Amino acid sequence: MITITLEATEETPALTINFEHSLVSLSKWESLHNKPFYDNEPKTAEEMGDYICFMAVGETPPNLIDRMTQSQLLLVSERINANTTATTFYDRPGPSKPSNEKMTSELIYYWMVSFRIPFYPAENWHLGRLLALIKIASIKQEKPQKMSAKDQQAHYARLNAERRAKSGTSG
Repeated sequence: MITITLEATEETPALTINFEHSLVSLSKWESLHNKPFYDNEPKTAEEMGDYICFMAVGETPPNLIDRMTQSQLLLVSERINANTTATTFYDRPGPSKPSNEKMTSELIYYWMVSFRIPFYPAENWHLGRLLALIKIASIKQEKPQKMSAKDQQAHYARLNAERRAKSGTSG
């Protein structure tokens, strides 16, 4: 969550607002625009303005977007794209079948039900964190696959190279 303070104007006092990129904000945006937020179509300035308003936690003041500076809008945009988890995922060997499903808020809620993730408080988490938990749950429920000797050797070589680079040694 990020906190932004809007400057006071002649008509309005200064105001502090918290913003979070969450399943709740995604769901509200998709309900208004009747299309998936996560598609390949670029969003208009009006659509992104709507999303930022839905990210506001609590009551949204009128003319919120007009009161925000460019640097504040950039901070909110960075929050949307922020990595909010320590979890990393490695590409797994073998064929992977891309999904034709469009990721919508309803699909995410379905995943939460499937993996018994309680809506509250998870629907208010940063969306990246929630999606990481869903991915972990999905991976943990899969039948373990044995790595071929070649893939295992490549994996260990990659890990050793990372460790050597981190420690600054040659072996």
